[in-house]
Amino acid sequence: SVGDAASSAADRASSLASTVGDQVTGAPDRVVQQTQGNPLAAGAIAFGLGVLVGSLAPPSREEQELAQK
Repeated sequence: SVGDAASSAADRASSLASTVGDQVTGAPDRVVQQTQGNPLAAGAIAFGLGVLVGSLAPPSREEQELAQK
C-alpha cells in the first residue's frame, strides 16, 4: 500500500543518513590510518585541504585590484 511504501522509503532515508553520518565522523581516523608511514599521501591531503580552505576565503582588496589589472 501507499503507507507501507512511504514507511519503507522513510526507513531507507533514515538508514542512509545514519550511514553518511558514520562515514563523516570516521573520516579523520581513516585518513590517519591511510597516511601513517606515507608522508607523500599526508602532504597531498594537506595540500588539497589548504586549496579548499583558501578557495573559501573571500579575496582581499589587493587580490581584487591585481585581478582587475
